[in-house]
Amino acid sequence: NKFLFVLACLLLGFASILSQIILFRELLAVFYGNELCLGILLFVWFLWVGLGSKLGNVIAVSKSSLLKNLSFWYFLLAIVSILTIIGIRYSRIVLNVLPGEIIGFVPMLIFTFLILGPLCLILGILFVLNSSVWHLDPKLGQMVTKVYLWESLGAGLGGFLGSLILI
Repeated sequence: NKFLFVLACLLLGFASILSQIILFRELLAVFYGNELCLGILLFVWFLWVGLGSKLGNVIAVSKSSLLKNLSFWYFLLAIVSILTIIGIRYSRIVLNVLPGEIIGFVPMLIFTFLILGPLCLILGILFVLNSSVWHLDPKLGQMVTKVYLWESLGAGLGGFLGSLILI
């Protein structure tokens, strides 16, 4: 129904921007953030989300189990988000970096590529699955174009709550 449609889209936007805020803050602290670090983070984020959207098109082809897939991917998003934060917290140990040492460009790029990959891939897949699921219901067909709008509103809410209230 319409309520679940709006809720799913809001949740995706909320989770996406909130995870981006938290993970970018964590990674900037690990890498002693500068412009180069921020550029790498954005590059990796956009690359993986784009690849996830492409993969989402492949997953969305099997329309019979699309609702089960959507639930599975939201569950996976929650698990991978927590694991990503834990991975970032232990990154200086994994990278064998001494306190105060600045991590080089290549290790920073590789680590960021590996640690953000699964989460961003899932976020890209979920956007496509949200659009595909709601396209199946003839009553909601006209609402498919609103997936981006609701997801953006969820992102705005997540950004507001994440930046001003939670952090």
